[in-house]
Amino acid sequence: MWLAAAQGKCPPSPPNRARVMVIAGDHGVAQSGVSAYPVGATLRQVLAVHQQNAPVAVLARMARTSVRVVDVSVDHHATDSDLASGYRVRRASGRIDREDAMSEAETERAFAVGRRLADEEVDAGADLLIPASLASARPPRRRRWSPP
Repeated sequence: MWLAAAQGKCPPSPPNRARVMVIAGDHGVAQSGVSAYPVGATLRQVLAVHQQNAPVAVLARMARTSVRVVDVSVDHHATDSDLASGYRVRRASGRIDREDAMSEAETERAFAVGRRLADEEVDAGADLLIPASLASARPPRRRRWSPP
């Protein structure tokens, strides 16, 4: 229904060039051990997308589309050649238990990055942008909390 409404016709035409978009960043609060994934997991997942091993990359390939993964705030040195991009806002977000995740200026830059990426993809011929997550289907097992 959404595609028909977006195209203004029913039935809608199938997309000819869909593009999966992953905007990657780390949560600074993960350093305190409250995340389902350990520190460094995002970087490993981003590299797996580049190597076509991540679930999102495998599914995209099966759907005959491609994945674009962009480092906006992954916790790594920005000079890493596999991840270098002009879209980086900061290295990980702030620890929300101690500071803002992003400053107002960083938040504005992050939104501008999203608009710029969408414009670039549409200008390159994409007719459907699909946001995707890096999270694996099953997070690591966590210990259950039990009262003392």
